[in-house]
Amino acid sequence: MMIAITSNNVLSQTICPKADEWNNNCYAKYTFEDGSVYEGQWHNNKPNGIGTYTFGQESEFAGDEYFGEFKHGQRHGLGSYTYSNGDKYFGSHRDNKAHGPGAYTYSKGDKYVGEFQDNNVNGLGTYTYSNGNKYVGEFKDDQMHGQGTFIYNNGDKYVGSYKNDKAHGYGTYTWKEGHIYIGNWESGKRHGFGKMLYTDGYEKEGNWVNDILPIDNNSIAKKIRTNRIPKTILFST
Repeated sequence: MMIAITSNNVLSQTICPKADEWNNNCYAKYTFEDGSVYEGQWHNNKPNGIGTYTFGQESEFAGDEYFGEFKHGQRHGLGSYTYSNGDKYFGSHRDNKAHGPGAYTYSKGDKYVGEFQDNNVNGLGTYTYSNGNKYVGEFKDDQMHGQGTFIYNNGDKYVGSYKNDKAHGYGTYTWKEGHIYIGNWESGKRHGFGKMLYTDGYEKEGNWVNDILPIDNNSIAKKIRTNRIPKTILFST
């Protein structure tokens, strides 16, 4: 329910009538009971077109602000949403949610550019971390999920499958020194059959367990030039 109305002709559009009257194809500034303020275009008594919505202190999203397109009273189309914590989203909206291509910049310095679905990161995109790390690939429900490439700020790189934000499935990890692991992963660790290739030409392969490849008489690991290969290799980033 509207409790206050003031008119403005910033967009040089027909001014809406006075309080509690039907507002159609006009421009006005409205203040709602929770202190939220909408200023912009209206159609059939609902925000529709271009406008700015500033959430009031008694609303669920106090301090947030949206500027962009509206349809039937909801954020719908291209717009910019600024959160009270300093985060910012610019891109496509549908039914009051980020939906479609967009860019989200976090106050901590991280940035995501790519696809959104119902306010979640979903589809192809690029996530750049403030520390220099970068992920390019598929996302599902705000997590790295599917095929992707993660480039670490120290020069390491992983290319392969992800599940729930962790390397999971088949992938290749390349260390900055040139060592390479090719094989299976589970929950971010080398797990299952895989092969380590060292820059000095040595190799070792077998079934890894939680990032460790056991080398003993009972292991099914295949040892190649074992005189210079360590008994275990611990994975570290």
